[in-house]
Amino acid sequence: MLVRLDVPKGGALSPRAVGLDRANVVKATCEILNGDGTRVAGETFDVNPETVPGEQEVRLRGIQAGSDYFARILGLDLGGDVYECGVSGPMTIKAGKKHWVVIAIGPPPEKDHWCEELCRSDDDCPSGSFCPSPLARGRGTGCIESKDCTPALCKQSFVGMACETTDDCGPELGCLPTDYGYPGGYCMSGCASDAECPQGQTWSSSCCPADIAKLSQAVCTRDCENDGDCRDGYVCRPFGTGKFGCLPL
Repeated sequence: MLVRLDVPKGGALSPRAVGLDRANVVKATCEILNGDGTRVAGETFDVNPETVPGEQEVRLRGIQAGSDYFARILGLDLGGDVYECGVSGPMTIKAGKKHWVVIAIGPPPEKDHWCEELCRSDDDCPSGSFCPSPLARGRGTGCIESKDCTPALCKQSFVGMACETTDDCGPELGCLPTDYGYPGGYCMSGCASDAECPQGQTWSSSCCPADIAKLSQAVCTRDCENDGDCRDGYVCRPFGTGKFGCLPL
């Protein structure tokens, strides 16, 4: 996988025709994102003033072929803040193929969720979402020297979403990993009653007994009315209390 910072081709809309503003940008982050803004791959690197503007290459590997992705460039100033941003996509990556991405780079535009709603802490995000940046997860020391410690898009938080670690779920939820029998991971929290389970604007959760959840304790699971309300690998099961929750097949 090859991604290149490039000067947009003739006729493309570009606030600036010379790539990153090297007078103010000292580092850049190149990322491949899913359509919901979650990061698939990325790298932060020093901007090399000796290269021709727009021709510094970044190689990103480990990206699954056959899916639609977005490419994003974040230009970071001396303080680590996003000074410029550019996004291109969606694009389909084919197995065994190099992919050259042309991105128009400029100041973060207003009301553009790809660039405007970047966050450093959970306080930067609207209700029901959190900031997945390492900056917000207590790993902020020396971030400007780190490859991964950059601002991120706010991410919705809800019971039942997929996860690999607790960091994927937000500050109030934990992650049941795949080896607990929950395919793709499952964001949840422990509970003693329904009153302790989180509620969102478009979803709700209830306290599932330990024997139904097949765990050592009761946990909050996402409410459902039928299997279609649940992620792949999950079905809508009754608790025996009049409640139904999304649980593994």
